[in-house]
Amino acid sequence: NAGGDITWNLWITKCAPVSRAAAYMSVHTCLTGVRGVIAPLVAFHLITGMSITSVGWISAGLIMVSNVFLFLPGSRLPDLNQHEAEAAEITPEPSSPLS
Repeated sequence: NAGGDITWNLWITKCAPVSRAAAYMSVHTCLTGVRGVIAPLVAFHLITGMSITSVGWISAGLIMVSNVFLFLPGSRLPDLNQHEAEAAEITPEPSSPLS
């Protein structure tokens, strides 16, 4: 599923200002790694104390809560790339001493 992998890796660059895309991507990748280490430990702890059905319902509930946050007013990030593009159009480029 190469398309899914590329999309997953690139989505954060849509939220980041163009000049900070690399920094946003590094934080995104780091936090995904942290999640990958912690999630199995938490899941193992939950499974030993609850039924798989209960853990499934808890997971479904958390997914629903995250979906609600997507549609709350003000939860959308501004288009930072658009703001940078507008600033680049307004800001005159410095003249080259060679021209």
